[in-house]
Order: sequence, then structure tokens, then C-alpha cells
Amino acid sequence: MTDNEQLGPGAVPKCGDARILVMGLIDGELSPEEVRQVEDHLAVCPACRGEFETYQRLGSVADTLAKEVLPMNTDMAWERIYDRLTRSAGWVLLWIGITIMAGWGLWALGAEYLANPDVPLAVRVGVGCFTAGALLLLVNILRERLYRRKTERYDEVMR
Repeated sequence: MTDNEQLGPGAVPKCGDARILVMGLIDGELSPEEVRQVEDHLAVCPACRGEFETYQRLGSVADTLAKEVLPMNTDMAWERIYDRLTRSAGWVLLWIGITIMAGWGLWALGAEYLANPDVPLAVRVGVGCFTAGALLLLVNILRERLYRRKTERYDEVMR
């Protein structure tokens, strides 16, 4: 048994119950008794009546927009697809190249110092930590850029 069914005949629902029933009234889902109860409440409650009128206006605007068919420029759509694909591919290739070059440079730097017994142990450990940290950061930046590009929610927002 719902709250609406607990209302007796002739009862006027409270605002909370009426707000629930208002959506059913707009959608045409109420029984004749529920329609009468909501209309009685709307007659005495200006706040609910204002909300009902707002929902009615929104519904009519939505219906108008749903019927409107906008022309589509397919040339522009394909151009945008091409631009997005080439831009994405360019960024991916750029980051891969940067990562490989920086990784190789850091590896060569680290190998030169790490393999040289004339360099003090503290310097070799420091260079090794620097090299490992820089490589990890480069890989992390690349992974983050690729992942964020796929999940960016506001990518299409024009600023």
C-alpha cells in the first residue's frame, strides 16, 4: 500500500506527497481520485502550484525541442573526427619519443657512473636513484596522459 492509497477519499495530500503525485499528474499516470487530490492541494498551496507550472513549462519546451531536427554538416563531422584522430596519434607518438629519448639518456648517464669504479659509492647511488626516479616519472606521465585522454569528461567543452 503506497502513501497515496492511504489518503482517504476527500483528503488533501501534504506537500511532500503532492510533489510526488505532481509528476504522475504531468505524465498522466494518476487515478481520477489521485488527480482530484493533487488538484485540491494545488488550489491551496502556491509553492506546489508554482512547481507544477514550472514542470509543465519544462515539459512543453522539451517536447518542442524533441520535435526539432537540426541539419547535420557531415563534412564538418568527418573533419572533426579526422582532427581528433590525428591529434591523438601525434600526442601519443610525441610522448613515446620523449620517453624513449629521455630514458635512453638517463640510462646512458646512469650506466656511465654506475659502472665506473672510480666514482664514489654515494655518487653512484645518487645517480642510480635519480635515473630510476626520472624513468618512473616519465613512464607515469605517459600513462596518465594516455589514460586521461580517454576519460576526460569535458573534452568537448569549447572555452
